[in-house]
Amino acid sequence: MRAPVKIVLVVVLIALVGGIVSQVAFCQREPAWRGKRLSRWLTDYAKGSPAEWQEAIEAVHQIGTNAIPALLSMLREKDPALELKLMDLLQRHHLVRARYTPRGVRRNCLGQVGFALLGDQAKSAVPALIEIADQNISVESQGHAVLSLGSIGPQAKEAVPALLRCATNADEKLRLEAGVSLRIIAPESLIADTNRVGQPGGPANRSQPVHPETNRTSAAAGSGR
Repeated sequence: MRAPVKIVLVVVLIALVGGIVSQVAFCQREPAWRGKRLSRWLTDYAKGSPAEWQEAIEAVHQIGTNAIPALLSMLREKDPALELKLMDLLQRHHLVRARYTPRGVRRNCLGQVGFALLGDQAKSAVPALIEIADQNISVESQGHAVLSLGSIGPQAKEAVPALLRCATNADEKLRLEAGVSLRIIAPESLIADTNRVGQPGGPANRSQPVHPETNRTSAAAGSGR
């Protein structure tokens, strides 16, 4: 194996170990039900059978608002830029054959799944979700926060200004996600302008309601959004 490749592999290994350490620290703060951590219930919902979906839904409802700090933490996660670049390099040189979905993207998606399952029970999280939607953590983090607000429904009406800002973002997916949530929370806030709809600087359109099933499919695919 050539020396540069060895160096890259060592750096990736260090990054992965760092991720494992942070994951262990997070797990120590994560709520659980029936001996299983929240993130495991969310993963079961994302990838499991119909029977597992029902059990996961019950688990999230039993944990209730105690899940909110952990869900917000999931939405705030971001993968180190160096790690992403190194994994891209390894894939381009066919040193990693399996499809790689960044851990931060997977965690963002699980956070959204949790908020979709809690629904308006998570209304106390609206200010924090607005903050995440306004932050530039990553476009994936913003998008999942935006959809989480939609899952809360009309109780998240104070998020309308932030969602309108996202609806004019340069990222097309984020604009459409903002449109999804605006149609649920305050459809009257969408501006009917067919020349500017879905364009940077214009309102979003083509929105569908947010359902846990939609989020589960996204999480199972591991693609985030």
